[in-house]
Amino acid sequence: MEITEVTLLDGRTPARGSVAGGTGIIIRGNNLMYNNVYSDGINTYHEIERLTFSGGQSINSMISLNLQSQKYKIKYKFGNDALTINSQITVFGSDSPISSEDFGLRKGSIISSINYIQLLIGSSLYQFIPAVILDNLPHIFDWNLTSQNKGTLDNIYQTKAITTEIISNYPIILGIQSGYFRGDIYSFKIWNFDELVRDMIPVINIATNKGGMWDKVSGTFFGNNGAGQILPNQTINVMIDIAGTPTHCTDIAAINNNTIICNVPIHNAGNYSITVDNGVENTTMNNAFEYVPCLAQKTANGYNPLKMKHAGGDWDILLKQ
Repeated sequence: MEITEVTLLDGRTPARGSVAGGTGIIIRGNNLMYNNVYSDGINTYHEIERLTFSGGQSINSMISLNLQSQKYKIKYKFGNDALTINSQITVFGSDSPISSEDFGLRKGSIISSINYIQLLIGSSLYQFIPAVILDNLPHIFDWNLTSQNKGTLDNIYQTKAITTEIISNYPIILGIQSGYFRGDIYSFKIWNFDELVRDMIPVINIATNKGGMWDKVSGTFFGNNGAGQILPNQTINVMIDIAGTPTHCTDIAAINNNTIICNVPIHNAGNYSITVDNGVENTTMNNAFEYVPCLAQKTANGYNPLKMKHAGGDWDILLKQ
């Protein structure tokens, strides 16, 4: 992933000769949207930031539940609609119809716990301490029964010590376990004792535009086993560096994997770096463009002209209030 060129973009608003508020630029490079590529010999998959589940979708890890030997780590985020649904919604767990074999990270299903994150083990529910109120921010959950006997959220919140041991013939499922998940999955790992047996990351099949999880251990793609479609999702951020403080550009649009357009805000004279972040990786071009004051007098409406020089070497007249 790299930026190779920054040029000015005509025909956008604001663009050449516009008043205060910024100018359109084109960022060209290599693999700005997708960088890491995986293949099973038939299809090609690109790593992305996250997968979005809307309820009804699921991904089978093909690993049977065994709380005596397994460890889990998942990065997830509940969707906005999950906060208003008065029913149980599970991020991941077993899909066993036998209550004694139940396991799952979920939001509560009764009024007293509807807005709290819980851990279900067998027929018992374990709250985090202090209580974790549901939100739509990314979180990381760790489960390591073999060493700490606790579930941990964001390395801060923990359940009480758990001694329940469950072995099940039913697999560990992303997205369903007595409740359909609504939200995003960023990564999922499973260990058997100290052996990593699943290292699953979100990917997109560019040819079909379908999302799923790629397991880096087995070199296998795991797609949707449920209803509807799992949406591949990615946020492209472009920032300029102002005195060490990143400032977001606006109207960002990825034309393809190697081209991004956006509007850059006008600031004081100086050299500015451009950073592109696709949620998986980021890259920076230092001295991507420069603002230099013009010698022309202030215009009648009070705007001070600035000149912009981009990495390609051209100059453009901008106006700054």
